[in-house]
Amino acid sequence: MLKFQQFFSALNKKKIRYLVVGGIAVNLYGIERATGDVDIAVDLEDKNVRKFVEVIKELGFKPGNPVRLGDFADKDMREAWLRKKRYDSIQYY
Repeated sequence: MLKFQQFFSALNKKKIRYLVVGGIAVNLYGIERATGDVDIAVDLEDKNVRKFVEVIKELGFKPGNPVRLGDFADKDMREAWLRKKRYDSIQYY
C-alpha cells in the first residue's frame, strides 16, 4: 500500500497545487479520526491537472469511476462528467 507521505511527496515534488480535505485533514488538525484514504481538492488549472495526472499514473493509481485516467486532464471532459453523470469527484485506487 502506498503510504500517505509518499503520495504527498510526489505531489509536492511536481509542485502540484492541492488541498488536503476529509479525514486526513481532520487528523492533521490534531483530532483523531480513523481513515484509510486521502481526500484532496486539486487546483483545476490546466497545467496543474496535467501534472496531477502524471503523478497518479506514475504511482500506479487507476480510476474507480468508469472513466479513462488521462481524461481528468481534459476540462471539457470534466465538465461533461459533472453535467451528464454528476461526477463532482473522481476516486483513484
